[in-house]
Amino acid sequence: MNKFIQLMQATTLGRFLIPGGLMLLIFGLVTVGNISDARDYKEVSAVVSKAELVREEYTDSDSTHHDAEYDVTVKYTVNGREYESELGVLSNIKAGDNIKVFYNPEDPGEVVQMRNQALIPYICIGVGALALIGGIISIVKAMQKIKRLRQQEEEWGYGN
Repeated sequence: MNKFIQLMQATTLGRFLIPGGLMLLIFGLVTVGNISDARDYKEVSAVVSKAELVREEYTDSDSTHHDAEYDVTVKYTVNGREYESELGVLSNIKAGDNIKVFYNPEDPGEVVQMRNQALIPYICIGVGALALIGGIISIVKAMQKIKRLRQQEEEWGYGN
């Protein structure tokens, strides 16, 4: 059998797991870096000053209901100074509603609806590391198997 084809067949799993694991690791690490920035944000009570309709309430053909969505602006006070910031698109909210938001202590004009403590980046890092390790192990085992087969072919070829 062609040695290249044999190598490609034997290392298929590893050639899939290693790049996949690296991509998951990189995604997880980059995302964790972004999330940790918002971890130190401080909670403050805010009032919805504007809620502009972005998408009306509707029901899909498969009977899935979707609430109306609004582009929301909030007003809040930090250290005696009032701020007004765009919060983003939310559903089921109207002007005058009181909500809890989180502001950046280094730049109180920056506000988010919730502190990000997502688990997904950590799962990506774990799965990526396992895939990378599994891919390396798979490649090593495949190379060992190919080496044993070649030794066996040599032995048979010499009539031992």
